[in-house]
Amino acid sequence: MRFTLGLGAAALAATLTTATLTTACSGGSGSPSSGPSQSAQVSQSTSAKAPGGILGVVSEAGIEAACANVQTADTDQAAGDDASASAALSAAVTALRKPPIDPAAQPVATSIAAKLSAGDTAGALAAGQQFCQSRGR
Repeated sequence: MRFTLGLGAAALAATLTTATLTTACSGGSGSPSSGPSQSAQVSQSTSAKAPGGILGVVSEAGIEAACANVQTADTDQAAGDDASASAALSAAVTALRKPPIDPAAQPVATSIAAKLSAGDTAGALAAGQQFCQSRGR
């Protein structure tokens, strides 16, 4: 039995905010850093793809949850469990459609949902994987 990632947006935002602040504030070695760490650089480039501030953090958390569900669907489909793969992809669609909605995520959510409705789990998975790869996940 597989569980899909369904954390609340506020919990995800708080976790991501804490992780981002911890990474940005510590140089990782205990000594002053000459520039942003690799993790801070990744966070900065990722947030440029989404709205700024807390909305950007929440939006990215939703995309992270969706991509985790796409990975679960991939594992389920590889094991021959299309029903669980479809359920994980449905959870990915739900995560992508929760506000704040990233404008790039909406067409992908619609595409995945349409393919699932047509019984094309493999096509829905491919669409989800392509989106997640384009987002570096």
